[in-house]
Amino acid sequence: MDKSKGKNIVIVILVITTIIASSLALYFGLVKNKQLKNQNSEYEAKIDELNSILDKNHEDDNDKEAESIENTNAYTRKIIDSNSKCLNQERVDIDGFVTAKIESENYASVSLEKSDSVGFSYSLGNLGKIFPSFADSNAREGIFTNVEIPFQGKKVADVFIKGFGQSYGYETVFFLMEDGTVEYMPVIHAIRNNNFKSYGTVEGVKDVVTIESFTVGNKNGGGGYTAVFAITSNNEYYELNTLIEKADFYNFYQ
Repeated sequence: MDKSKGKNIVIVILVITTIIASSLALYFGLVKNKQLKNQNSEYEAKIDELNSILDKNHEDDNDKEAESIENTNAYTRKIIDSNSKCLNQERVDIDGFVTAKIESENYASVSLEKSDSVGFSYSLGNLGKIFPSFADSNAREGIFTNVEIPFQGKKVADVFIKGFGQSYGYETVFFLMEDGTVEYMPVIHAIRNNNFKSYGTVEGVKDVVTIESFTVGNKNGGGGYTAVFAITSNNEYYELNTLIEKADFYNFYQ
């Protein structure tokens, strides 16, 4: 065989084997790359799935925390109006009615119809029978003056008028706010100074759902007094009168 022909055949074989090797390398490289892409896609899908689960759990935790906070400060009184469903009768006598809560003492009362305003009524005629300094020849018993106590930017959940101690004069309007705090108005001071408003938040009191008055006495007998308890969602309580009675607002004999 001619040496040049043999050399050419070898070169051709080498070229062919090189092409085949390159093609195989390219093929297997493409296959491997596709496998890697598929694996990466699977990994990314798994990561997305895990992130989605984590996000959902985080949202659930936030929802539960928000629900817990909402339930903690949930107040007991609900507004009943014409949009509410009555379970035992059809109300046809009043169209578009709304209810109001009214609490009263001998000479004053407080009412709540909407969350940003509280109604307060008082009778100088009735009050003059208890405190002669309020007596007015023009004031008759049973005649009440009505005023409005606005709450701008705040919401009142419930209202109470409660006396405490052992005598008249400590009557106080307590405003249970929607956030579970309590504000108050000393009644005698407000009437005497014609200044009807919230006199501030009772410091340190929170998470309250209702306010009640109780007679407190020694279980073995003896004296007692009327106290006002702010009861929390955990059935714990604050004795409100001890937190406010030392204020100058209650120097009503001066």
